[in-house]
Parts: sequence; structure tokens; C-alpha cells
Amino acid sequence: MKNKGYNYQKRGQIEYLLQNAFRIGFTIIAILAFFLLINFYVNNKIDTRYVQAETIANRIINSDAIMLQDPVTLRIYSGIVDMNKFSDANSLDKSIKYEFNRHAAARVKIERKDIYKKITYVGELYLNKNNWDNLKTLIDSGVKGKGSASMLIKDFPVTCAYDSELKNYEYCIMTVEVIVPNS
Repeated sequence: MKNKGYNYQKRGQIEYLLQNAFRIGFTIIAILAFFLLINFYVNNKIDTRYVQAETIANRIINSDAIMLQDPVTLRIYSGIVDMNKFSDANSLDKSIKYEFNRHAAARVKIERKDIYKKITYVGELYLNKNNWDNLKTLIDSGVKGKGSASMLIKDFPVTCAYDSELKNYEYCIMTVEVIVPNS
């Protein structure tokens, strides 16, 4: 009789496992599908190059490096370029300082249009000029992928002021070109 009870017990365990094999298999498939969906929808590689370029462009536009600043209130007028500041070649490097070694570079060009829509070149400034020259050669060579660079170009209509009282001014187009390395 002992053998008979032992066999029933063993056979009951096997029947229980076979009855629950479908449930166990379905649970394993559901868990695998759950993790696959999470890995599919979660982006582990975030590309911040264009965010960095936008940030640098906006920082140039809203900085006191080239924009008109009221001497009394120290308010910066972000749509008015002070042409006296624009003549200083290192004004962007002096005004926009980073605590770390910056890899991005920028060029600011100002052009004006007369009534005949003739474009007249006014001038340009650089942020991190040495890096600009290096990264610009990468873009001009047409190299793509890691080790190359990406460029963001933004045009802004601005007023070019030649004095702080805005008695002598003209309408211009400011082009901000920012190059960020692909790394």
C-alpha cells in the first residue's frame, strides 16, 4: 500500500505541472513581451546636438555681447544690435563664458537690405573661432556620422543701432550659425 500512495502522489504532481504548464508558459511570454515593449519605447540614446545649438544661438541673441544695453537699468534689448559692440572681434568670447571646455562654435553675420533688396554685408563675429575653423572644414568635406559635425542656421530680423539713443539705425538680418560636433 505504501507504493500505491507514493505513485498517486507522484502522479498528482505531474498532472498539476501539466495542467499549469500553459499558465506558466503564458506568464513567461507575457513577461518577455512586457520587457521587449519597454526596451522598444524607451530611447536610451538621446541626441542633444540641436538642443545645444539652439541654446547657444539663443544665448547669443539674448546676451549683452552684441545687443543694445541700457546703461541705467542694464536692460538688454534683444532685437537691437549695438554696432559699437559688434566691431569688437572677441566680444562673444568675453561675454559668453563657460566653466568647461566648449566644443561648439558659432558665427554671427549681419547683412542689411536696401530698398532695392540689395544685400550689403555688415560684418561677422565668432564664438570659439579656432573650433569654428576646424568644424567648418568637416562640414565642407561632406563627412557624415561620428567624428563629423552638424550645423544649425537661424536668421533673425534685427535693428542695427549706431548710437544708444536710436537716432541712427537701420534694419538688418542677423544670421547665427552654430556648429556642434557629432560625438
